[in-house]
Amino acid sequence: QTEAKCRVLFETMPQGVVFLNRAGQVIEANSAAERILGITIELLQQRSPLAPLGQVASENETDIPVQEQPAMIALKTGQEVHGVVIGIQTPQKTAPTWIRVNAIPQFLPGETKPYQVYMTLDDITAEKSQP
Repeated sequence: QTEAKCRVLFETMPQGVVFLNRAGQVIEANSAAERILGITIELLQQRSPLAPLGQVASENETDIPVQEQPAMIALKTGQEVHGVVIGIQTPQKTAPTWIRVNAIPQFLPGETKPYQVYMTLDDITAEKSQP
């Protein structure tokens, strides 16, 4: 019953959630992540970990290489990354989507290197377009 409640929450929450393994490969994502990123979960899972999702930029519109994006930093350092704002322009979208990202590494008992990381994604495009 608890697992069913968690699954309903995962699938219906407005925030996107993406799980990546230690290599940076997407292993699971919810439908909100699919909507926010503008790409299907299946395509996310098929991507190479270091393949760019599209154009990813910082708030000052400087490109952010894959290795410097929040999830990869959390995997590399083992530290949580909070509140990073990025713009993503995927081929499927006509304008960038602005997202506030948190990346949380997860550890197996007794290990110091994360075995996976999960990201939460909040679409803040409407906030960014306000004067």
